[in-house]
Amino acid sequence: MEQDETLCRLESKVQALQTQLDAASAELHAYKILLNQRSAPESLIEDGNRSWPMALDEYQRYGRQMILPEIGLNGQLKLRNSHVLVVGAGGLGCPALTYLVGAGVGSIGIVDNDEVELSNGHRQFLHNRPGESKVDSCIRYMRQLNPRVAIQGFKTRLVPSNAFGIFASYDIVLDCTDGPATRYLISDVAVALRKPVVSGSALKLDGQLVVLCHNDGPCYRCLFPVPPPASTVLSCGEGGILGPVVGTIGVLQALACIHLLTSPETFTPTMLLFNASTFAPSFRTVRLRGRKADCPACGIKRITQSIIESEGSENSELCSADVPTVERTDRHVESIGAEEYNAVLQNRDHHVLLDVRDENQFAICALPNSHSMKILTSYLTDRSPTAPSYVKRSTNLCPGGQKCHDLCRVSKRQ
Repeated sequence: MEQDETLCRLESKVQALQTQLDAASAELHAYKILLNQRSAPESLIEDGNRSWPMALDEYQRYGRQMILPEIGLNGQLKLRNSHVLVVGAGGLGCPALTYLVGAGVGSIGIVDNDEVELSNGHRQFLHNRPGESKVDSCIRYMRQLNPRVAIQGFKTRLVPSNAFGIFASYDIVLDCTDGPATRYLISDVAVALRKPVVSGSALKLDGQLVVLCHNDGPCYRCLFPVPPPASTVLSCGEGGILGPVVGTIGVLQALACIHLLTSPETFTPTMLLFNASTFAPSFRTVRLRGRKADCPACGIKRITQSIIESEGSENSELCSADVPTVERTDRHVESIGAEEYNAVLQNRDHHVLLDVRDENQFAICALPNSHSMKILTSYLTDRSPTAPSYVKRSTNLCPGGQKCHDLCRVSKRQ
């Protein structure tokens, strides 16, 4: 009891000190901006006959990229005068934001309504406080990285009713989300506002990058006219993701954004495919066609703000994280929840629990006395006489002449 009280007291003390530290950091950041404004007039004069468009610390900070002919002074000024919106502060958004802030993009907006979780740590390296808003976490980090960049956070979910107001003041949008419905919405709004989108995605060991809605290039609906069925959409929590894979795509999104801001005339519609399943990761570029004339978004009849806001997102059902309902054709088959199943365990009712996940997930964590569906399937397929007793028991007929199986969950890919 005494140890619990001591632990709570120390945690409260740390939280209070952290709050004071955040306040002091914000005050320091504001003061640095004030000093920079005082020391950096519109132009600095040297020898009385030459003006310098940036402050000394900016030349020091960005000098290594400014000496590149592809960037130069003009390119750096373009970056400083640009406004970039990043939708999603997760595995893609974190590396993209880091390099955009480091490169000196003048104004950056962040849209995300999520909070930091411990499971984010292996790929979302800007976040280190579970429970904190991801937007607040990013802003704190980026202000320390480059106090000259103006940062605005939007702690909200992007929906048709707020998307146009958020997008209005930005030049380029980075789609760092992981949901098809949001991707369609971002593309549609960008088409209506004529803003380019740098779209990235990553799952398992694969990633892809594409620039959308720029010049005569395609939009998201040109590439994917039909939204995928909800049952086929996997999140990182379901399919898995390797940190360096999503990090690579996020960095490439920042790189594509810098190219668009400094040399947009070099743009060619392409899709970059990345695979890290081997020791030597592969990159493959696919040449894309231009926008389709019959596209419902960017075609001859271009989508408008009124249409998007009045009809909303027609793909909103894809955002649901619920397990899809399986059509029941057997009246004897029923589903039970976790509490109901716990009651079955407590009552020691005879049953067989089959786990339908893949073997890798089964090996990581499984319920007591559960059995892998894949093992059962192999035994039944081979009709092995050495099948374990639980396999033989599971094929007994229930009343009514129907076979009975108890599944721990319903797989999206079943």
